[in-house]
Amino acid sequence: MKNLSTLARIITLLALISLVFFSCSKNPNYTQVVPEENATAWVRIDSLLGIKEHFGQSVYADGQQLIFSTPKALYTYPASGAATQSFRFDKDAYTRPVYYRGVAYIIQSDTQIKCIPYATTDIPFYISLKELGAVNSIRTQFAANTGIFDALAINDKGQLLIEANDNNFPQSLYQIQLDNRGRPLWDPARKSYQIILPDSVQLSVIRPYSIGDKFFIHSDYKLLGITDKATANDLTANKDWSVNYVFSSGDMLYAVIYSKAESKLFLYQSTDKGSTWQRQAPIATFQSRWAQVYSIKDRLVVSYDGRLEEFDVKTYSFRPLSLKGLMGLGINGVAEQNGKVYVAVESGGFFVKDLADFWR
Repeated sequence: MKNLSTLARIITLLALISLVFFSCSKNPNYTQVVPEENATAWVRIDSLLGIKEHFGQSVYADGQQLIFSTPKALYTYPASGAATQSFRFDKDAYTRPVYYRGVAYIIQSDTQIKCIPYATTDIPFYISLKELGAVNSIRTQFAANTGIFDALAINDKGQLLIEANDNNFPQSLYQIQLDNRGRPLWDPARKSYQIILPDSVQLSVIRPYSIGDKFFIHSDYKLLGITDKATANDLTANKDWSVNYVFSSGDMLYAVIYSKAESKLFLYQSTDKGSTWQRQAPIATFQSRWAQVYSIKDRLVVSYDGRLEEFDVKTYSFRPLSLKGLMGLGINGVAEQNGKVYVAVESGGFFVKDLADFWR
């Protein structure tokens, strides 16, 4: 019995030593803080807003009102607390809306973008494939509306970036200037609004970003920058890179890049809008290429794979935020207005909590 007692003490001591060693050897950049168990729960607000679909496609705050979208409609909720207005789509939308000067732009069919002036009494208008044209004569001209709209983005200059696919050739990018009412400025002298791509680039899986007055295109693990002259430049400086995601914080541009040679994810920073990149640190998460980054009161919030985390670009650390009370699948949108944070949840609807509770 004495020997067994001594052996038990030795095993306990070894376990404590292992625990201390493991805790000290962990990279502090990878440390995750578990949210408080008594965190305030999210509150569902679909009924309050008059939304019956229970599918949160996106949520957006324009400073004057909140805009909630589902695949079937757009709902606006003024900051004044006035009644919610709804704008039905002609068909189910299969992309999230983008916004400019009180107009929401939604791809609601393969060949048509519906533009809804939600802030005025103006009637909706449309952008169709046949209005785009094509630069390369061997490509289908879209005259018969035979292609497919795939993605949208809008920058601070009021330029609308459109991706379209003609079903027979690689995807194409188009850039259209919008006026101060959010309507396209069609130039009769131009036969096309197509963006010229580098010869080495074939658009594949594509994701457009608008950061300030610039466009960035993430395609086939490459990163492209779009100029005012509708030309795309390859910003992927290293062929060994695989770009996972791009986001901004203040004047800084960041990219999450996978190094094939090192089999690790790294955070890179650019101070010149993507022309050059400096490696900052390895990061342990951000595995999903379809992560979303939101700025909430100058702090970065990341949603991916059903998670919601705060990301600190100074310490390169992630801190999980409470999901208590949320129902559904992935988080499709996060927005803040008047001291409250709103989220859109796929197959779950819309939820809210106070900003102070959001960070706990």
